[in-house]
This record gives sequence, structure tokens and C-alpha cells, in this order.
Amino acid sequence: MLLPCTSAHAAIALAPIETQLHEQRHVLSEVQAVLSEMVYDVETCAHEEETTRLRRELAAAHAALAEHQQRERELVLERQKAYDFAEKVEAQGREAAGRLRAHVGVLVVELAKKEILESELVHARQQNELTAQLSKELASAQRDIRELHRTTRVQSLLRGVNSRLLVGSSTLAAVGARPAPPKDHAALASAAASSPVSPSSTSSRSSTSSTPAPVSGVGNKSPPPTESLARCPDQLLMRVFAFLDANSVFAVSLANHSLLARSEKEKAQWQLSKVELIVKSLKKDEIKIFHELSTRVKALETHLAHVQAEKEDVVARLHGAENVRAFLTDKLKDLEDELATALDASAKKDEQAALDREIIGFLDARTQEYELLLKKCVQQNDEYRAELVRLEEAHAAKTSIMQDMVQLLTHEKQDLDVQLRSQRKVLVREVKVLRAQNQQLSSEKDQYFVQLKQLKHALRHLDAL
Repeated sequence: MLLPCTSAHAAIALAPIETQLHEQRHVLSEVQAVLSEMVYDVETCAHEEETTRLRRELAAAHAALAEHQQRERELVLERQKAYDFAEKVEAQGREAAGRLRAHVGVLVVELAKKEILESELVHARQQNELTAQLSKELASAQRDIRELHRTTRVQSLLRGVNSRLLVGSSTLAAVGARPAPPKDHAALASAAASSPVSPSSTSSRSSTSSTPAPVSGVGNKSPPPTESLARCPDQLLMRVFAFLDANSVFAVSLANHSLLARSEKEKAQWQLSKVELIVKSLKKDEIKIFHELSTRVKALETHLAHVQAEKEDVVARLHGAENVRAFLTDKLKDLEDELATALDASAKKDEQAALDREIIGFLDARTQEYELLLKKCVQQNDEYRAELVRLEEAHAAKTSIMQDMVQLLTHEKQDLDVQLRSQRKVLVREVKVLRAQNQQLSSEKDQYFVQLKQLKHALRHLDAL
């Protein structure tokens, strides 16, 4: 009987504790709901941060799009400048090609003139060769002319000799009546007779002997000493000059003009004697040949004068052709230098044009790449804008819903705060009461345990009995 009573009493005592625990569980569930609402608020804040981040990305995309548009405008300007530069280079190339064609035309004309002058030069050289051949013929003709002149001089000398022989025969009688020479002259003559005689002296002596001597007693004056020395024979003069030195002999030869004239006369007489021998050896046929040669020589002299005039004309033309050739050579060198300079400039311009074309091709490729990138960016920008509009609409809807929810939650929170404050006060009071009851129940529990132990001890004691 005692045990059921105690269990019933314990159940009655534990019932308010269970109700209190149930209330605490209800409070904890409400707290958990509040915490879930706070988590929802945190998620909403994260969503707002994500929206802010998307807005920043959209602003960055707008900035990148503006930068790409600016870059595209710069590329368009650079491309336009490159096209303008290419057109300018092409115009300069056409101008250089025109100048080059003009220079080439001038060069062709100059080359044609050069060929003409070279042909004239070849013709002049041929004329020079003909002139040289004619000069050789003229030289041979001049030799023939000299021979003819020599024969004519011989003939004239022969005529003079014949006249002199006639004069000499008339004066032989007067020579026989000449007085004897003085003693010193006789001694000199004997000394000259004892000395050897040279051929020249003999010839001169024969020539002097053939010359007419002055006749004494005809009224002529006596010759001076220098002229008497000139009248001495060659052997006697050689003996006299043997006793003199070189300076004295030279002085005597310079002072004695008659002696010099005697030597020249002797030389001429020797030549006349030689001519006499040549003339005596000639025949009528040879004389006829000499006459023909003289006529031929006259014709050759006229032809020589004509050829010399032509030669002077050809030499003048050749000199002018050489001057023109030198001028054309210098002009050709200048034109070649200008042509080389023009070719170098054209090559440089071609290289520059090739580089410009490469640059333009590179810029075109880059422009196409940037255009594709720009299209892609525009497409992405449109997608971003559509996504942004969609997100803004969703965010606006969510924001409106969240604002409504926040307002509701704010009201609920205010209500809950009021309730929580009141419940907190109630709970604090109840906790205090429960603590007091718990202490009381624990003390009662201890008492009940002591009573239970006593009852168990009594039951054991009773059982033992």
C-alpha cells in the first residue's frame, strides 16, 4: 500500500515539472523560429551583396565597353592614316616612276647620240688610217721630189760649171804672169808638200785651182792679210793651224769671214762635182722619168694639200667628237648615278611600301580581331544587360516581398519582443519559483528517499521476522 501511494505522490509532484518543461520546449521552438528568421535576414543580406557585386561588374563591363569603343576609334584613325600614307607613297612612287621614265628617255637619246658619235669616230679613224696611208705615199712622193730637185740642181750646177770653165780658160794667160810668192810662203809651201794630203784637201785644192784667180795688174787692190790667209792652200793652212791652240783657231775662224765662205764654197763645189758625176751617168729615159716624176710630184703636192686640209677637218671633227664623247660620257655617268639613286630610292620606297602593306595587313588583322572582340563584348553586354534587367526585376520583386516581410517581421518582432519581455519576466519569475520548487522537491525527494530507505529497511526487517 505504501509504494503505490508514494509513486502516485511522486507522479503528482512531477506533473507540474513536466508542464514546465513543455512550456520551455515551446519557448525554445519560438527562439528557433526567431533564429531561422535571422538566418533568412542574413541570406537576404548576402543576396543584396551579390546584387551589389553584379552592379559593380556591370559598371566595369560598361567601362571596358567604352574603352573598347575608344580603342576602335583610335584603330579606325590609325587605319585611315595608314591608307592616306599608302596613297601618298603610291603617288610618290608614280612620280618617281615618271621621273625615271623621263631620265631613261633622255638616256636612250644620249645613247643614240653616243652610237652616232661612235660611228663618226670609227669613220674618222678610218679617215685617219687613209690619211696615214696618204702621208706614207706623200713621204715617198717627197723623196721622189727631193731626188728631182737634186737632179734639177745638178743640171743648174752643170750649167754654172760650164760657164765657169769658159771664164777660167780666158783667165789662164793672166795666171801665168803672176809674181812669185815671198820666201816665207815658199817655205810654207815646201813644208806643205812634205806633209800627207787628205782627200778633202785635194778636192778643195782642185776646186780652188779650178776657180779663177784675181789678175794682178788689172787694177785690183791687194787683198788684206786675212783674205791672203783664206787664199792659201789647204795643206799650208793645216801647217799654220798646227802651231796654234784651239782657242786661237776658233778666234781666227770667227774673225775670218772669207775663210768661212771658202769652206762653204768648197763644200758646194764638192757637191757640184758629185752632181756632175750623177748627171753624166743619167740617160734620156731617166731624164724623161724624172720629168714624169716631177709632174706626178706636183699632182701629189696638190693632192697632199687637199688631204692635209681634209686631215685638219677630220682632226677638228675628231677633236669635237672626243669633246662631245667626253661630255656625253660625263652626262652618262651623271645619268647612271641619278638612275642608281632613283633605283635606290625606288627600292627603298618599295621596301617602305611593303612594310606599310605589312603594317596595314597587321592593323587590318588586329582591327578584325578587335571588331570580333567588340561584337563579342557587345553581345556579352547585351546578355549582361538582359540578365541585369531580369535580376533587377527579380530583386525588385524580392525586395518588395522582403520589405513586406521585413515590415511584418518587424511588427511581429516588436510583438514578440513585447511578448518575450513579458514572457521573460514571467519565465524569470517561474524559473525562480521552479528553482524554489526544485529545491523544495529535492529536499522532499531526499526526505522521500530517506523514508523509502527506512521503509525498505523496515520491510526487510519484517521479512526477516
